Amino acid sequence: MFFLIPVGVDYRTDRWPIVTFSIIGLCTGLYLLGVYLFVEQIGTINQLSDPMIDRFGLVPNRATPTTWVSHMFLHAGFLHLLGNMVYLFLFGAVIEDMIGRVKFAAFFLIGGLAAAAVHIIFSAPSSADIPMVGASGAISSCVGAFVILQPQTQVQFRYFLWLFIPFLNGEFTLPSWLVISFWFLKDVIGFVVNTINPHAGGGIAFGAHIGGAIAGLVIAVGLRAIQSSSRKNSRKDMDSEPSMDHRCIYVQQDGQKLGPYSPKEIRSMLQVSALYPESYYWQEGMTEWQSLDKYRD
Repeated sequence: MFFLIPVGVDYRTDRWPIVTFSIIGLCTGLYLLGVYLFVEQIGTINQLSDPMIDRFGLVPNRATPTTWVSHMFLHAGFLHLLGNMVYLFLFGAVIEDMIGRVKFAAFFLIGGLAAAAVHIIFSAPSSADIPMVGASGAISSCVGAFVILQPQTQVQFRYFLWLFIPFLNGEFTLPSWLVISFWFLKDVIGFVVNTINPHAGGGIAFGAHIGGAIAGLVIAVGLRAIQSSSRKNSRKDMDSEPSMDHRCIYVQQDGQKLGPYSPKEIRSMLQVSALYPESYYWQEGMTEWQSLDKYRD
């Protein structure tokens, strides 16, 4: 038996990922509540149904404003919950750190809604009455944004191989663009196969994954464009900084935190390509990381 598990990304956050941890706590709490309610109804006529999923899951044929949101925080089993929370922690915490907590909360909900919309649009008639649950659509938006904002950041994996006793294990890293490209291709293939044969999907909402990933990618591209367009307005402010030699700027590049540097040092390193314009910087008083591109002359 072989297991391959992502265990980390080569990125150090500079703020506590409160929103990410809150979502993890909410999903875990609702899962435990669902288990309790399921156990409570054993022996009744509804003993084989899950009351939480039946009431708050997203059913394509009868979706409501409540279920459009509530389905994101419910899970159909422990492994379903565990897998989603691992990916949320690895990728969501980074996106929250880069764009800020409030924006990330809105980003997560928008990604989840986009994923739900794609799932409803492409649901086969045979699955239109089956509730969909899980945060994977919204988490996919985090993955889609990650490949735009941190394409070269390394993703760390651990692998385990055994028959009756473990005899091979280890770890390796791959760049995020490669990992996410493979993951997206896998979901596209799953979506095509499931479209051809609705019974071949194994209950996985591939369309929701694809919709969420595309939404996250588009939002991330939009954020970069906004930051790029704002650099002209900020250059005058930078030129009037009280001290060009004051070291107060931190840089995130290739998953590493560098600095502090002064504005003069930042510009010099950009000129010799020691820093990349697409890297991000932060200094005290800023609410989110911004592109170093604005420091280019």
